[in-house]
Amino acid sequence: GGAVRDKLLVYRWCGGDNNTPEAAAKEAKELLRDSKFKLIKMNACPRMQFIDTEGKIQEAVERMRAVRNAVGPKVGVGLDFHGRVKAPMAKKLVKALEPFDPLFVEEAVVPDMNFALADLKKATHVPIATGERMFSVASFRDLLNAHAADILQPDCSHCGGISNLLTISRMAEAYDVSMAPHCPLGPIALASCIAVDSVIANFAFQETSYGIHYNAVENC
Repeated sequence: GGAVRDKLLVYRWCGGDNNTPEAAAKEAKELLRDSKFKLIKMNACPRMQFIDTEGKIQEAVERMRAVRNAVGPKVGVGLDFHGRVKAPMAKKLVKALEPFDPLFVEEAVVPDMNFALADLKKATHVPIATGERMFSVASFRDLLNAHAADILQPDCSHCGGISNLLTISRMAEAYDVSMAPHCPLGPIALASCIAVDSVIANFAFQETSYGIHYNAVENC
């Protein structure tokens, strides 16, 4: 037992839902210049139709291209699909984004469609992440048994607290799957995640809400 690390790799959010490529690149460059973060995450795209146009895919590609060019190859850039993409489009979109080396793709489909992640995982070398909207240890067990994810992202506030988060982490370790707990919440939730992150061998990185656009309030 006890801590296995005294430092944690964390990431922060970059941009909102509808940033232009130029705006996303500028924000990414500025936030990395002003901080010591080595990882960022951004929304990949707005909601897509079941089968959407090549133009929609290219919008996501150009945004990622601009950010990658701005931050260089040494910065990890995670992409959050937020379950806004249907399974047929998810495969196509991930494949189009592969050349820009995403750190991971998060919630490529909504949790009810997690059975589709196993096929997606086989079709790409980009790590597949999910878990923020999963609420039981059993649901993570089923995901692991399906070999449908490379990174689990349970939220300590959603999955049953510290004990369940630790149980999920131990299960994931047996499948060589890493942990990146979801936490765009407050300091108590983050402290709970950090308590687990510090003692698990398969910790990858920790989400923070620092600068997240959902929490931004104008003129405050």
